Amino acid sequence: MAQEFAKTCGLGALALVLAAGAAVPAAAQTRSFTTTNIDVNLATDTADVDTPGVVRAASVNVAIVPDGTFQRLDMRIPLTDDTVDEVLRMSDQGYTAEPSRCAPGAYGPLDMEDGLRYFFEVEGRGANAPRYTVTVYAGNRTTHWANDVYCEFDPETGESGAVLRISGFFYAIHRRLSDSVNVQLRAVSLSPEEVDIYLSDDD
Repeated sequence: MAQEFAKTCGLGALALVLAAGAAVPAAAQTRSFTTTNIDVNLATDTADVDTPGVVRAASVNVAIVPDGTFQRLDMRIPLTDDTVDEVLRMSDQGYTAEPSRCAPGAYGPLDMEDGLRYFFEVEGRGANAPRYTVTVYAGNRTTHWANDVYCEFDPETGESGAVLRISGFFYAIHRRLSDSVNVQLRAVSLSPEEVDIYLSDDD
């Protein structure tokens, strides 16, 4: 799919993205993060969204992540030889996009660095639904050590598939373009108080 973003999961009111690990005022040491699990299927233009406490049907028009919210995100994007070019990556300083480097047989950690973004396109559903460009800035592994971008092996598909998995803490930003909506997920650095709240029970 050349330099175009990919067509992907059909999420009408798509609201994904997260905002940077900028410093917060001393008075605001903790933020409320919503836990959201998203399974995107690029082949069928669908997505299953699981947010505890929020009832949403699978594979329909849903707002994945609302604008202006802090999210503890786990997003899984299964890829096959037919869909590997639908998730792209690009540096803010670069001029061209390239595939994410997650593909069947190419398992392992993917690059994380400041200014590097992973992105794909989502077709909105309905007569007047816009397209959505989903852009994820995962940050670098030193500063945003709770975030991860990884190409996983999927036992269900074996060597014929792979799963691009993006997880961690983000802030969602939506920006309107002439013919689409850009949903950005920007890495957030956790305060010590937030680490105690959200990660103290993790293995």
